[in-house]
Amino acid sequence: MTDASQGSFAIPKIRREDRSAVIDLPALGIGTSSAPEKLEPSAVKTAILYAMGLGYTHFQTEVSSYLEQLVGEAISEALQNGTVRSRDEFFITSKIRLTDAVSDSIVPNLKQSLETLNLGSVDIFLIERPEKDSTFSVNDFTSAWKAMEECQSLGLANVIGVSNFSTEMLESLLKFAKTAPGANQIGMEPMWRDKKLIDYCAENDIAILVSSAVDGEDKDFDYSQFMESEGLKIEKDSVLKTPAQVYFRWAYEQGAALLLESFSEQLMKEMLYIFQ
Repeated sequence: MTDASQGSFAIPKIRREDRSAVIDLPALGIGTSSAPEKLEPSAVKTAILYAMGLGYTHFQTEVSSYLEQLVGEAISEALQNGTVRSRDEFFITSKIRLTDAVSDSIVPNLKQSLETLNLGSVDIFLIERPEKDSTFSVNDFTSAWKAMEECQSLGLANVIGVSNFSTEMLESLLKFAKTAPGANQIGMEPMWRDKKLIDYCAENDIAILVSSAVDGEDKDFDYSQFMESEGLKIEKDSVLKTPAQVYFRWAYEQGAALLLESFSEQLMKEMLYIFQ
């Protein structure tokens, strides 16, 4: 593999096959939903282009976010300057919040998003359940999921999926869905381990995407103890030095695809070493 400090890095892929599509998920990508508001748009675009130069090809954006425009511009620029050779080298995930996802607006919202991104389709389109909404019922989700299925049938999204769904919610969704979700995105918190959810997704060919905003060295995270408890075998001279690297490597070993919610050039570079 190419050293991340010397140029483009070959990020491994995770394959998932379901009844509707084959997903070759880059094992590591960049999420843009938590971009600091203090960053100027030019700085965000520069960071995205820097990530592309390192070898990142998976980018997640959010419908109606101002970052969509920047991601679209970066993709066009990377294609023009030869950083990547074709659109097929990119893996784009888009997400829409359930609060914005009145069923009859989902299709037009995605179409508008694709215009902003200057793309014909996205690889994964997710609908996000509010993480702390205790009133949410999957039974009230039927019309919204039908609209998601329409997005796929129209060719606007290769795969449709969900975000913040528990095992029980996925079970309920599969009872009425004509097309099963191909992915479930969840947050990654210290010592996160929901084996039941991981196993259920694996059994039902649902890819897991985990996203995390990290700040480098986490002084409150005893990663030596974490490695021991999870049986991680990392040599003393390993390139994995920070808690974030160790934790991302652990999630990767659970079969999850990872999204780094950061525009830090240092972190983008550091995370590439988890595959060595």
